[in-house]
Amino acid sequence: MRLLGILPWPIAAALTLLRGGTRGILGTVTTISLLGIGVGVATLTGVLAVTAGFQAAVRDHILGIYPHLLVIKSGGYKDYRQDIKKLKHIPGILEVIPATYDEMIASAANGTAGVTVKGVQLSGPFLQRLKTMVKEGNVSAIRFHKGAKTQGVLTGCILAQTLGLHPGDLIGLTSPVRGLGDAGPGPLGMMPVERRFVYRGCLDMGFYEYDAHLVLMDLPTAQAFLNRGDRVRWLELRVRDMFNTDAYKQAVKGVLHTYGTPDLVYSAIDLEESMLKDWKGMLKLDGPPGSVFGIVHQAGTIRRDLKFSGLGDVGYSPYRVLDWKDLNANLFAALKLQKSIMVLFFLVIVIVASFNVVGTQMMILREKAREIAILNTIGAGSRGIFKVFFWHGLVLGLAGSVLGLLLGGGIVWGIGRYKLALDPSVYMINTLPAHLNVPDTLMVAGVTLLVLMVTTTISAYKASRADPVQGLRRVL
Repeated sequence: MRLLGILPWPIAAALTLLRGGTRGILGTVTTISLLGIGVGVATLTGVLAVTAGFQAAVRDHILGIYPHLLVIKSGGYKDYRQDIKKLKHIPGILEVIPATYDEMIASAANGTAGVTVKGVQLSGPFLQRLKTMVKEGNVSAIRFHKGAKTQGVLTGCILAQTLGLHPGDLIGLTSPVRGLGDAGPGPLGMMPVERRFVYRGCLDMGFYEYDAHLVLMDLPTAQAFLNRGDRVRWLELRVRDMFNTDAYKQAVKGVLHTYGTPDLVYSAIDLEESMLKDWKGMLKLDGPPGSVFGIVHQAGTIRRDLKFSGLGDVGYSPYRVLDWKDLNANLFAALKLQKSIMVLFFLVIVIVASFNVVGTQMMILREKAREIAILNTIGAGSRGIFKVFFWHGLVLGLAGSVLGLLLGGGIVWGIGRYKLALDPSVYMINTLPAHLNVPDTLMVAGVTLLVLMVTTTISAYKASRADPVQGLRRVL
């Protein structure tokens, strides 16, 4: 009776019905329905937490040593120092690092392995991040020493174990193709080249592909080894907002290209003035400003300016800017597809549990036929009975969702607490991650309640269509 003074009567009746159905067989069925919804929501929550955590862990490990943006220049990057100065003036650019990147073969006493050799400038924030990943040795030992017979390198820890390396051991690197330097081609210019380096320690980056294949050296060491002169493969950029790389890509293109909107305007004005000149001059086939060739030349100038103005991209550009999403598009697309499939698969548990609620309400309709008939006779009507059963199912689903989210939170806590080990050669990371975020939690609760609203509507409609006369016979 107290609920009737606080809540609308259909909700109060639904809560009373829910409380009154906790005894005997109805209590058992209601409890099973509640637990079914809770287990379904907990499973779905745990699956979303693990998939989201796996995606975040892979992304963080990839970006631990690799950049947010890459700037590549066709024909080789020789004037990279000038571009570094330009890029550092862009707001939000935290770091610009020149680097080389080549596939090679590494050999040591215990065997050989295919490796990725990266030469990078050891300075700034990158150096500090690198120091946190060093498990054996130190970074300063791989700095380039001019005149030294052998230079130092760091490798991934799994690669060091595979090759049986210890600090001070020699590791051979064989490059399939050697650069030509500034001397031009010669009889031995493109022959494979091998050089010995001193193993100075290993890096534990937590990502199998890097730990098993990366060889890191100082940039001057790589340039001397590859004989490419003062060139790099690309520029690596780290930005303040790694999720807004599209804006940074446009800013980088705008800074590196030499032409802008003012050049476009001036060229358009020159073209207009030429076309307003003596039209007879346009019939000439030589190259004065008013001739056909002159007009075509100025139109080409406009096209060039438009290409580098940011207003449009028509034609060839020497620069190519890629972000971390472009470089790992296939991987993250596969992870996204995996997440969607797993959510759909485990959503079946929630759907089955919601139909369990329908069965529970059908039993309540049978056992409480007398009370429902009395409500009908005192004026509740079929609409009122529909509301009672609808709210009964919704409250039951809401309670099950809360229970499931609590259980799911406990699962996520347990995964983070006990650090379940994974095979990095299969899963790329060492431990099972789990990250429960608010959007995923709200999505689970929302989908659960939506499914329950649909299924509860079925049983509520059935209850509203029950014949009150059959119920009144039990009273008499």
